[in-house]
Amino acid sequence: NVGLGAYSYERIMQAAIATTNTGETVFCGPIEDPFYVDLGGVFDLGDLPRQNDTPRDGLECYNVHTICLKVPITTLQKDGKGPEMASNILDGDYTIGVWASASRPAIRTLMPETADMAYSGDWVQVSRLGMPLTNEAVIPIGSKDEWNARTPYNENPDHFAYFFNPELALYMDDDQFGSAVPAFSPLRIQKKSLAGLFGADFPGFDFSNGADGLYGLKGSDAVAGTALDDAVFGSLLLPGPGMPRSVDLWPAFHTGVPNVPPYQLATGKMGNPLNMGKPFVNNFLPNGGDMLRLNMAVPPTPRNSSQFSALGLIQAAVLGLTDPTYASNTNIEFIPNMDGFPNGRRLEDDVTRIELQAVSGAVLAAVGLWYDDYDPNDALASPVTPNLLNVISYSTGVDKNDQAFQKGFPYVAAPYSATGPCSGQIYKAAPPAEPICAISVWHEIICNEDKTTYNVMLNISNGVPPYVITGDVNEIVQTADAVVAAGPFSDGSTYNFMVVDAAGCSVTITESPIPCSKLPISLVSFTGEVLEDGNALAWISASEVDHSHYILQRSADGTSFRNITKIAAKGSPTSAANYSFLDKQAPQGLSYYRLLDIDLNERQNVSGVLSLVRGETNNSFGISHIHPLPANEFIQISYNAGIENGSTINIRLFDANSKEVFRKELSNKNGTQQELISLEGLNAGVYFLSLQKGQEIITNRIIKF
Repeated sequence: NVGLGAYSYERIMQAAIATTNTGETVFCGPIEDPFYVDLGGVFDLGDLPRQNDTPRDGLECYNVHTICLKVPITTLQKDGKGPEMASNILDGDYTIGVWASASRPAIRTLMPETADMAYSGDWVQVSRLGMPLTNEAVIPIGSKDEWNARTPYNENPDHFAYFFNPELALYMDDDQFGSAVPAFSPLRIQKKSLAGLFGADFPGFDFSNGADGLYGLKGSDAVAGTALDDAVFGSLLLPGPGMPRSVDLWPAFHTGVPNVPPYQLATGKMGNPLNMGKPFVNNFLPNGGDMLRLNMAVPPTPRNSSQFSALGLIQAAVLGLTDPTYASNTNIEFIPNMDGFPNGRRLEDDVTRIELQAVSGAVLAAVGLWYDDYDPNDALASPVTPNLLNVISYSTGVDKNDQAFQKGFPYVAAPYSATGPCSGQIYKAAPPAEPICAISVWHEIICNEDKTTYNVMLNISNGVPPYVITGDVNEIVQTADAVVAAGPFSDGSTYNFMVVDAAGCSVTITESPIPCSKLPISLVSFTGEVLEDGNALAWISASEVDHSHYILQRSADGTSFRNITKIAAKGSPTSAANYSFLDKQAPQGLSYYRLLDIDLNERQNVSGVLSLVRGETNNSFGISHIHPLPANEFIQISYNAGIENGSTINIRLFDANSKEVFRKELSNKNGTQQELISLEGLNAGVYFLSLQKGQEIITNRIIKF
């Protein structure tokens, strides 16, 4: 009934919600894919936003299956406390880490008898997900499988280097590959942040790949009591030189961010990023690695609030730095979107955009490590510089999901319908176009053997196949050349019928036949060759010819003939005239041919079999007949030896493996010759008969049973 519109998918989803015996609310089922990203752009070397095309959500119109859980905070908090019991909205005891994995049996067996698949063996983890896009954007290709196979508790320490020096940062550095990725031009990383703050010679803090970042302060009084002090968190956040992003990307992705300097907003720091500032995040959870961390004490931002933003913590930082409501003090207070990514992840959060802004140094700027175009010695200078504005205003071009999310549980959007706009347009047959009538038919009368009945031959041109023949028709035969035979009719009768093509155009023919009275001509020889394109070019020498136009027919067995083409005499229609034709579908080997005299409306006798061969041939040398075929005890060949008396003709027989099984050398004699070849002692199968005269070779296939 859903597909017929009797019930909405939203109604079906609500009916599928269940409550467990321990109080959790659960929904399982298909939904619209809630993630949004321009996949085509991001995989085109970070072409976000697309420079020469329109951005589009690569996951638009896709459905996925999901498990949605609504779990009480008291179940997740380590001491069973609710949010009302938190000391403040950044209480560290309320931080949780979430990650998921997918596993499958180690062995998959294909069952050829049933085309089914059987699974066996131990379950093997093949994928995991904590922070979104970690494996896609941070971990390189060579390590992705290993990363997917591990857990946050047994990660390979060698992989941590990719957080300290992220590859994406190379495309935001003009000294590296920044010029190759013009879409990232607004995203540039601090290389001389706060230059001159500690004297004119101070070059500033460099956070580009391979630089030292804040490591030069390690062990100094400047970091005493901060998160960078070994006495506080050990060497977790300043592990060594050449690891510049250990102070921002590393905690954001891998440890969570503590409410300890320098991880507070620059508000109230008086220009020193290591001072106490305005708290805005605390989801520090150093036990375990890559997880999506959330401080459950932080209140949610109402979705209908005018301050709700898909930029998550980035927007909270902007408000905490610039909005007087929050920037006038350093108190712990709720700033809208403090509950946004990467402090948890709301469905609306623009994850791709936030992570690219973070790679470009947005977190560093938020805590007071401003961009290079800020002068810390100018008392009137605003840290909201063009470089900072470029980063904050950067967009990937896809800023929201293609479907609105639901206001209540399970919050995700209902799946797309199979008859909706994402399933293509409902097919409606187009009205028939007005026919363009250009059909033309030429026809010829062809007498049967008894000379008292005849067929009518039609060649349809400029029409639209298929063709329908109606009227006085007993038989219809249509060939590849659209030649149709209708009839037969008795001598002296009148025929009428209609030819209709697929466009509805028609031609009506009504005609009385002419009598069949002429005697047949005799054909004396066939020669020819198969051209490089597979067509057959052949010549027919005929005697007692009085006319110049014929229809040629071909047969594989000498009994059932099909029309091939019209031919005309190469010269004047006199005795021994030569006729040539091009057979576009000639098979390799032997073919039987006969002529239909168009001028006399009668069929002519068959006088030979044309052997079509590859290679150089001429009219004077060729096999005219081989019989019987298939053969058992012997074959008899008739061949035209040509006019070069005194030359030699070699007859050889080869089996399918090219082994010679028969050879005979003959003295060339002018005219048509015959030769009997014994097949006794040969196994049944396919053989090849070869005649050679000088450089000319003719080959035919024969079958022995």
